Amino acid sequence: LAPFYDLVCTRMYPELSSRFAMRIGAATDVEQIDIAAWRDAAKSSGLDAALGERAACEMAERVLREAPEVANRPEHQNPAAEFIANAACSRATNPAI
Repeated sequence: LAPFYDLVCTRMYPELSSRFAMRIGAATDVEQIDIAAWRDAAKSSGLDAALGERAACEMAERVLREAPEVANRPEHQNPAAEFIANAACSRATNPAI
């Protein structure tokens, strides 16, 4: 769970680095994440590489299902929430994931 501090969306702040504090496989930036990165992350954690791939696919499916709903909640009615939901859904539909 330690990499969760990388979940803060800095993409809407161009002056901030998009570099991860902790790699996912060999990926150091969100644009570098692909199935291979998730497989490598699983292997480097002593897990089956296929588990990393399954987890990535499950996360992508969940983001696509839940991000729009979360962004539409009354407490999230702001440009930042919409930007984050759109960015997350865009990455989740990327064929490299």
